[in-house]
Amino acid sequence: MTVDATSYYEHIGYFTDNIIQGVYPLWNSTWFDGAPYNFFLRRIGEVNPFYWIAGGLKLLKVPDLYAYIAFLASYYFLAVAGFWLITKLLFRDRLASSAAFLLLLFSGWGSQIFYNYIVILFVPVVWFFYFLLSFAREGKRHQFFGMFFVMSLVVTTYIPFFVATVIGLAMILFPVFFWKETLGFISRTFSFIR
Repeated sequence: MTVDATSYYEHIGYFTDNIIQGVYPLWNSTWFDGAPYNFFLRRIGEVNPFYWIAGGLKLLKVPDLYAYIAFLASYYFLAVAGFWLITKLLFRDRLASSAAFLLLLFSGWGSQIFYNYIVILFVPVVWFFYFLLSFAREGKRHQFFGMFFVMSLVVTTYIPFFVATVIGLAMILFPVFFWKETLGFISRTFSFIR
């Protein structure tokens, strides 16, 4: 692991070590002889329930590095599975969805998890678009709440504007290319709200 991934490993490790012991860490005594920990909590998005993957493995006495790598790999695989569902919704072809799944799974994007924080934002973005597209098609409550759940994961990090930019750009471009579908989506959304 290099660059930002090292500090994320340290901060997520410190957070999960404390949570396992029943302590919500607001102070880090090992960081420059003691420092407030709020910034780092915001940086990692402390309300993310998937950190319990690393925490659970640590409870099973798995070494910290392996627990963290298992968390990253499973979290990335969750994004790839969400991408497969998105392509399944869009293409309606199992072969094309499986090809897209394999392309993303074995792409260079997966190596980014050992380089920086992007996987922490990538997973919620993928699942937001899955829930948005499935809500646009079916309009079910669990899809609507799914969008809010994944956005809560994004908003608790310190860089939600990256995600807001991606989602805003999609919201601008979608009506340009899919005008009829956009009008149908807006009418279904108003009837859902009613």
